Amino acid sequence: MHPSTLVILNPTSGRGTDPAEFSATVRESLPCRVALTQGEGDAARLAAEGVEAGATRIVAAGGDGTVRGVVEGMVRAGSDAASTPELGLIPLGTGNDLARTVGIPLQLKRAVALLAASSATRPLDLLRVTRDGSESWAANAVVVGNGARLGTVLDSDDKTFWGPLSYLRSAVEVVVDLQPVSVLWQLDDEEARAFEVLNVVAANGAGAGRGVPIAPGADPFDGQLDAVMIENAPSGQIVQIGTALLAGGDADAAAYHRRAARRVRMESRQGPLPVSIDGEPVEAEVLAVELVAGRLRLVVEPDEGGTSFFGGRTSTDDSSS
Repeated sequence: MHPSTLVILNPTSGRGTDPAEFSATVRESLPCRVALTQGEGDAARLAAEGVEAGATRIVAAGGDGTVRGVVEGMVRAGSDAASTPELGLIPLGTGNDLARTVGIPLQLKRAVALLAASSATRPLDLLRVTRDGSESWAANAVVVGNGARLGTVLDSDDKTFWGPLSYLRSAVEVVVDLQPVSVLWQLDDEEARAFEVLNVVAANGAGAGRGVPIAPGADPFDGQLDAVMIENAPSGQIVQIGTALLAGGDADAAAYHRRAARRVRMESRQGPLPVSIDGEPVEAEVLAVELVAGRLRLVVEPDEGGTSFFGGRTSTDDSSS
C-alpha cells in the first residue's frame, strides 16, 4: 500500500474524466491524494510540490502531455532517481504512447490494480531537450518535420470529438502534403551533416500518435535513444519505409537511417522547424536532445510478462475491466 501516493489527474485528457468518479474508483484499492490540473503548467507544479511534500510515489493520470508535465516537475524538484519519488502511470489520454511501450494497462481499473499491487520499478530513461537555449524534459519522443505537423492540425476539440481516430484523421492531412525541411544533423560527437528530411525522431519509446511505430523495438530502459531520420525521397521509397514501420520493423531503404546514440542535435537551414515534444507542437531553429539514463523509477508489473508489439510488455485497448 502507498498512503503517500499523489495522483495528478488531468480531467480533460482523452474524452474527459469525471474527477469524483475517478477518485472513487482509484481509492477503492489505492490510498492516495488526488490533485487536479486546471491549466498549462499545473502538472509540473503539482508534481514538484509532491516531491517537496515527501510523496513516495507520484502518478500521472492523463495522456502523454500530462506524463511529460509530471516528469518535468519531478525532475526539477528531485536531484536524482534515488531522491525522487517513483513515477506511476494511469493512461487516460488519446495516445498513451509511453504506457503502450512499457506495457501499462490502458484500462483504468487494471492500471490502478497494478499500482496497488506492485512495488516493482525499473529505471526509466528520459530525454533532456534544449530548444533554442531553453531546457525541458520528455519521456517518450521528440519529433521534427512532418510528424511534428500532426500536432498543428490536431487540437483538443478534435481529440475530444474524434477520440482515437483523431490521429488518423490528422495523419491523412499531413501525408497528402509532405513538406521536406533542411537541417544540419549531428549524432553525439560526430561531424554535422546537411540533409533534406521528411522526419527526424529522437525516440525513447517505440511509438507516437497512439502507438504508430516511430522506432520499433525502442526500449526506454536501455540507456540509449534511437535516432531515426527519413530523408526526402520518391514516393515509392516513402511508401516502402512507412509499410516497414507499420509492420513493426526497420526499412531497407536508402532514405531511412536509424542509429543508437546519446545525443542528437539539429539546426535548421531554413527558419523555424516544426517540433513535437511528447505530442506538444512547438518550433525551434536549434534543437538538442540528450538521453539521461535511469533518471526516474517507473512502477511496472511485478513480473515480466509477454512483449508488446513495440518490444515492451503487453498492453491492450480492450475497455473491459
